[in-house]
Amino acid sequence: MRLTEFEQQASERLDMAVQLSCSESPASRYGLSAGEHARLDAFRYPQRRQDWLTGRAALKALLRRQARSADTAAIEFPAPQWSLTHAGGIALAAGTCTGTARIGIDYEVLRDVNSRMARWFLDDTEQAWLAGLGDASAARQLIRLWTIKEAAFKTHPGNQRMLLGDFSISDPAARGVVNVRSNRGLRIRVHCDAYRRGYLSIAGVQA
Repeated sequence: MRLTEFEQQASERLDMAVQLSCSESPASRYGLSAGEHARLDAFRYPQRRQDWLTGRAALKALLRRQARSADTAAIEFPAPQWSLTHAGGIALAAGTCTGTARIGIDYEVLRDVNSRMARWFLDDTEQAWLAGLGDASAARQLIRLWTIKEAAFKTHPGNQRMLLGDFSISDPAARGVVNVRSNRGLRIRVHCDAYRRGYLSIAGVQA
C-alpha cells in the first residue's frame, strides 16, 4: 500500500485530516537551524544522530506541506498536531490540521519477538486472545497490538507518567479502526494496517 492510500484511509476512518510523510534519508546538517544543531549535538551516539536526522527530514517535509516553517527546534513531543516514528531504516511523520485534534503514529517492522513481552503491555483479555492464535500469527499480532498502543500512547498529553499497559484495546481482533481507552478515561481511535515490512498505526483523538 502506498503512503498516500494509507493517509486517505486514515483520514476517512478517523474522521480527521491526516497528513503523512516518509523519509529514508537523513536531513542535511547544512539545512538545520541553530536550535536544531543544538539538539543534534546533544546526542552521544552516531546511530541516534542518524535516526534523529531522518526523523527531521520526514517532519520537515510534513511542515512544508502544511505551509509552516520547517524549523523543528521548537517542537516538543508529545505534540498535539504532530507525531514521529522510526523503524526499519525509515522515519514517518504524521500531522493533522483538524482543529484541536491530537495525533499519534507508530511503525514496527515484523521480526521475531519474545512472546513473554506480551505481559508487559497487554491486559489479561488481550493476552488471552493472543494465546488462542498459532505461534506464527501470534508473533505478527503482538507487533500489531504494540503499534496500536504506541500510537495511542503518543496522543496522550500526560504520557510521560504512563505505560503502554495503561491502554486497553476494546477488541484485539478488530481490523480497520480499533478503539482504545486509557486508564484515565481518554477514548482513542486507531487505524492500523500492514505497511511495507510491518504494521503502521495512526491514532486520533477529537478534543
